[in-house]
Amino acid sequence: TVHTKRPEQPWSGPTTVHDNRFTPVTEALLLDDKNWIAVDNETDVDGGPNEPGDGKVGTMYICWSFDGSQAPLQEIVVMRSVDGGRTWGGFAPGDNTPQPVSHKLLISGIGCQVAIGPRGEVYVTWYDNQLDALMQVKSTDRGRSFSPERPIASITGINEQFEGQAFRNLSIPSTAVDRQGNVYAVVASRDAEGAPFPVGATRQDAKRYLHNRRPTNRQNG
Repeated sequence: TVHTKRPEQPWSGPTTVHDNRFTPVTEALLLDDKNWIAVDNETDVDGGPNEPGDGKVGTMYICWSFDGSQAPLQEIVVMRSVDGGRTWGGFAPGDNTPQPVSHKLLISGIGCQVAIGPRGEVYVTWYDNQLDALMQVKSTDRGRSFSPERPIASITGINEQFEGQAFRNLSIPSTAVDRQGNVYAVVASRDAEGAPFPVGATRQDAKRYLHNRRPTNRQNG
């Protein structure tokens, strides 16, 4: 759910973004995890300019890990609102159907984050803890469609507690876009290890990179 506040008005009550409780089975099996919200303050919902105080509404986005609580389902999904947070949808307003942006159903990632560029470009970035890589998609039509996911960097992910602690650590990225459209990503990586992938890299490239950097066990002859 989200709450919204408009100028000189109190906070709204909760507005449902996505609901797993429509059947007992979905309520028991599905989990919405680690959500992130962002608002396009650069363009309005039709792609025109969006200036402070002009009364126009920018597209709002929420991404999260759509998980199976009792099965190995895990997708990174997005829903958006084009009416200031009153209604939400993945493909159409109010459809309660998240739009998947990752396409590996079985454990495809965790900890997504949304950043918006100066022309309304939308970047969704997350950590794939199987590939040890940051993955990213981009939309240039205000979230109606997204590019295929691609790896942007390899890391050595942190997926456990630090010594003497009980709280879990996780390499969840944070991203930002400057006024020139340059995209930045930061993430925790063990011993600062990491390397960028070239433009056009694919999930298969990330798999090969991960395989090649793993130590091999050699036996003395």
